[in-house]
Amino acid sequence: MKEKNNVYYTSEKTSEALKLEEADAQSFELITGNNGIYAKDENHVYSKFDSDKLYIVDSLDSGTIKFVQLNGFAYLKDKNAVYYFLNSKLTLLKEADSSTFQVKLKEGAFDSYYLYDKNYVWKKNDKSGKFQK
Repeated sequence: MKEKNNVYYTSEKTSEALKLEEADAQSFELITGNNGIYAKDENHVYSKFDSDKLYIVDSLDSGTIKFVQLNGFAYLKDKNAVYYFLNSKLTLLKEADSSTFQVKLKEGAFDSYYLYDKNYVWKKNDKSGKFQK
């Protein structure tokens, strides 16, 4: 919930409205994504993924953050890097070029996909959940 000068979010445990002290109400907006709740303002990116608290994600640039989604699979990218979710944690996709990063379905598949950029193609390791080139 956004007021003129303040931003509030609801605690799932207590259902009370909690003020997000660091937020800039004028530039605050939700970022859609199904791997958690994300928001941004001119200074920060916020996450409520697997938590009752909305917290700042320092590694993401609020000016360039984007969700890349395909059939329920979501990735975050900004001008510097690409991230995916592993064991409820935001994980860096090493050596990914965020400006050319894409997610594509394998032909004829609904839930089988691959990640690629101008340099690499990544495949998910079924045992670890990590992506490998």
